[in-house]
Amino acid sequence: GTDDPNTATDESKELIFAELCYTAHGDSTQRDRMIAAIVEEMYAKMQKFPALDRISFAHMDHRHWCLCSSCKAQGNPSDNLLIFLMDVAEDLKTKLVEAGDARANTFKICSLFYHATNASPTGTANYTAKLQAYMKHVEPWFAESGADHIDPYYLTDAQKNTISSNNNGNNWNANVYTYLENWKNLCNTYGADLFLWVYYSNTTSYFIPFNTFNAIRVNYGTFTDFGVDYVFNQMMESKQDWARFKEFLMSKLAWNAHPTDAEWEAWYTEYFEGAYGPGAAGMRAYFDAWDEWTTDNVNEFRRNNSYNYTSSTDASMAKDIRSSKSLLTASELEGWIVSINKALDALDVSDPNYDTYRRNIMLEKLTPMYLLMYMHDSYNSSKKTFSSTTYVSKYGEEFLTWVKEWGITQDGEGDSRKLQPFLDAIASKGYASGDVASNQVIADKQYINVDTAVTFSNTALKNATYTVSGAISGTVTANA
Repeated sequence: GTDDPNTATDESKELIFAELCYTAHGDSTQRDRMIAAIVEEMYAKMQKFPALDRISFAHMDHRHWCLCSSCKAQGNPSDNLLIFLMDVAEDLKTKLVEAGDARANTFKICSLFYHATNASPTGTANYTAKLQAYMKHVEPWFAESGADHIDPYYLTDAQKNTISSNNNGNNWNANVYTYLENWKNLCNTYGADLFLWVYYSNTTSYFIPFNTFNAIRVNYGTFTDFGVDYVFNQMMESKQDWARFKEFLMSKLAWNAHPTDAEWEAWYTEYFEGAYGPGAAGMRAYFDAWDEWTTDNVNEFRRNNSYNYTSSTDASMAKDIRSSKSLLTASELEGWIVSINKALDALDVSDPNYDTYRRNIMLEKLTPMYLLMYMHDSYNSSKKTFSSTTYVSKYGEEFLTWVKEWGITQDGEGDSRKLQPFLDAIASKGYASGDVASNQVIADKQYINVDTAVTFSNTALKNATYTVSGAISGTVTANA
């Protein structure tokens, strides 16, 4: 509530109800009450699960943070959270020791450091005694949500200059690498484990080409060199846009983080032959074309002033590609489908693995089919309609069949990215145009919303049967 001293505030003293103030605005009594409540909850959960000694504690999934003077005095938001966690660990340890629980020496509090807490702590020199005593009971889970996930965290000087020149003078991953390095040094110094949470799918749209293959390869080498203890790869619900191939490579990199070029290529061959059988050559041709297009065009998006990596990398990528018909042309997408169809044609129906190979190939065909319909039939996500039906007519039925086969229900993360409205528009044959003005000429048979009379352009259309949706105040006429 408004009288809650534990609620975060910004510099104008406006309350930010979604996040705690981890210093209780300097009120030590209130802060002690917060810690006591959390310790009691953690202890109760540990008693319920006596074999477990890892406890998760995380701040909210946003970028807001308290900016009161007490919080600022500790350093940055990461300092606020880390100090708080160590104080919780101190009291929890005391409680476990008093109970004779051996986990007093082994328990870990795992907490995400991301969004507001992306940057590594800056005030650690002011609480080294606390770090020495209790950092070993904290496991930072560093998730660089604001990174450029297409490029590796580690870049050579030449690469940094290239990236900077194509990002309007910015190179966000230089900071990411520094934060990661700082976190690992801190953990190494005080005996703590370091978790990483990394992003290799586009959470805004799982169908948007998102080429993170080189980033995956280089990053795993960096993680190994740093001695990172655990890595979690956020792929969400995505299956399409080579997500399964990425998962395969990451499983290999977990055991060999510095593959030679020959080993890397051998993994590609192993995957394509294993997943697609006789269709491997066609699918590799598709992947190579996809890889070339994404590599050649990513800098075009970076040069676009609206493409801003500082806060919403994935969303910017999805928005820019969807509105870039001149870059991701229908001809390019149809070329990808030609290669995919060659892979399908290479399959032998008598092969006992035919259904598996075909199913895997059709998963990857979903991306170009989706993009052709969404972009080049101009899908309107607000009205849930298409402006044209060229590709809906050509690929709609096939797309619906295989989306259902693979159980794909999301176009991206969250309720706003459910795929069903897009599927419904396809199922209605995509013939929808929204409101139609009086006496507008309709060149194609459509499902329409009207409030006045409509004139059709030819006899065939005039004699057709029309389904009208929406509130009708006028009439639909068939005047030649």
